[in-house]
Amino acid sequence: MIKKKVTLNFNNLKHKIKLFYIQTKKIIPLANPRGVKLLCELCGKTAYYQCLGCRITYYCSEKHQKIDYEGIHKKICSFLVPLKEVSEFLGSEDQRIKLQKEVRAKKLEIIHLATTEAKKNMFEENYELAIPAALQALRYSQDVYKKKSIESIPSYLLLGKATTGLKNFKQAEDYLLLAKYALFKSKKQDYKIRYQLHRNLGILYTFKKQYDEALFELSNDIYYSSLLHGPEHIYVSGGYFQLGNIFYYQKKYNNALSAYSHVINIWNSYFKKKNNEVFDEALQAEAQNMFTRILEIRKELLSESEKNIELAQVYMAFGQLHYMTKNYMEAKSNFEEALKRYQLEYNSSNINIIQIKSFLREIELNI
Repeated sequence: MIKKKVTLNFNNLKHKIKLFYIQTKKIIPLANPRGVKLLCELCGKTAYYQCLGCRITYYCSEKHQKIDYEGIHKKICSFLVPLKEVSEFLGSEDQRIKLQKEVRAKKLEIIHLATTEAKKNMFEENYELAIPAALQALRYSQDVYKKKSIESIPSYLLLGKATTGLKNFKQAEDYLLLAKYALFKSKKQDYKIRYQLHRNLGILYTFKKQYDEALFELSNDIYYSSLLHGPEHIYVSGGYFQLGNIFYYQKKYNNALSAYSHVINIWNSYFKKKNNEVFDEALQAEAQNMFTRILEIRKELLSESEKNIELAQVYMAFGQLHYMTKNYMEAKSNFEEALKRYQLEYNSSNINIIQIKSFLREIELNI
């Protein structure tokens, strides 16, 4: 048996990839070698198109090729050929071990890159584009780790969330139940994974109007996220927010308003501490969505006599969110709205009024 030395080169294809970045070659399945069945990267159906960049990725249609390209393939196309061509037949044990480490490192890089891309598209509600990246993260997670390992669960959660966003509830439930099974098999007490899984199931069952099941999942979400972070942490607030949504759909408006108040109080307390250690793009997007929803529902449900203070609290949270992210014009607008409403209810010695005026002075120095 001939042994050959293999080295990885992840740069020599990049120019080629740019030239063929969106081109495909039509293939005829009947012309494939005997026993070779080429399948679509996204859906697993018979492939009729081949990527001309890497030449090892196939699609059932040009539509799926374009979705995959925009979702993740343009970022990893140049990585795939070297990984595919790696041989196990090396000149020495040392070379084999070195190559295995290089391959594993590159696969971990793809997992991180694909996960980041999936999350980015999720924040922007581009659910269709999030799926290809999440699928790649899942494939390489299962390759690097065991197929049903706990490391595959974040990818299942992303796929569950994306397919829920597309209202493909059956597929979403399948992905989330696979995540649940992988967690069961791992026997690990990973509270972060647990509460994320329960939250995703809660959101799914809310969409399906299975409110009892949703309440059960969200109560577990709040329990496990509280165990990990404490009951008043911003990571827990998402569970209370989803709980409020269920009460709203059930027309239990007092319960809904109470849950939403807890969300706003948690966030305003967080902002007062001026600790942005855990604040990232994901939390920013989540906070923006929650505050917008809560503002709309408070405007809808509250009486005129209640609105000033309740709405001012949300505008205050919005102002601090934009201030923290250095979006000073939006921060100024929201702080001014909060100030106007607080001044209708309190005198100038009120702590919130003092704090808002301080923020507005600081903003003037930055714009």
